[in-house]
Amino acid sequence: MTENTHLIDAGCFISQMNELLLIDPLYMNYAITNYFNYLINDKSELLPKESLNGVYFENAKPGLWSSFAIKEKNRFLPNSQKMEQNMNDLGIDKNYGNEIITSFACFNNTEFMHEYLTVEKLNELKWERLESNINCIGNLNNGNIYKSQSKEDKPINFSNYFTNILTVESGQVGLFCTESIKNCTNALLEKYEISDIKNKEELDNFFNKNMNDLYPWYNKICNLTLCSSITIIDYIDMPLGSVCMSGSDCVSNYLCEVVKDDITGEIWAIRVNFFNPFK
Repeated sequence: MTENTHLIDAGCFISQMNELLLIDPLYMNYAITNYFNYLINDKSELLPKESLNGVYFENAKPGLWSSFAIKEKNRFLPNSQKMEQNMNDLGIDKNYGNEIITSFACFNNTEFMHEYLTVEKLNELKWERLESNINCIGNLNNGNIYKSQSKEDKPINFSNYFTNILTVESGQVGLFCTESIKNCTNALLEKYEISDIKNKEELDNFFNKNMNDLYPWYNKICNLTLCSSITIIDYIDMPLGSVCMSGSDCVSNYLCEVVKDDITGEIWAIRVNFFNPFK
């Protein structure tokens, strides 16, 4: 690792439960309305018929999580037409001499004290790639979702509503506490005095109402990451976590890497390498 690579420390957030969601914050309204909405749990016609592109961690270590972006000075010029084409394919910013975000990493402080972290120490951890979810409902679609072709009425494990493929469309990726997403959903239902949802039209109306609250939240995130590349997100009754700019200016898919506890299997570190998109 060269002197041109360094860590940006965004600070910490607290996850009280063992569930986290890695997702483009642009998709949060859709996730809240169609996946974390408890009013649709017993209504088969309203349950999602598709899996959302995002990574759901159901066995993450609770507690204090530190959040970092890894930045690297983009000092090189493409020495061939092929190299320039590869950079274009990855959506890499070619403002040579500028710094670019190469990866986003979060880890639980119980296992690793963040004030002693370096890029080298981060790379030395026992990273393993988290593969796409072969049990998710449906088959791969060209968009940001998996379309379901199953006609089974069996209850679906909540984790199978997520593909474990991270799609980044907005140029940002966030790691959020799922408990805070559920709390946000409940707060929005209470705000709009919605005690029941009977049909798709009512569900769509809830989605549209959420836009009034979630788009200002999303715009705040955009402003913060434009200033500092990575930030902790902690607003009342909104999803809690950390959001980082990606190193790409086009829609890209990624598989993330994780580090697990050798004994419990709990995930205590998560990383997305923006230079290694999923084909």
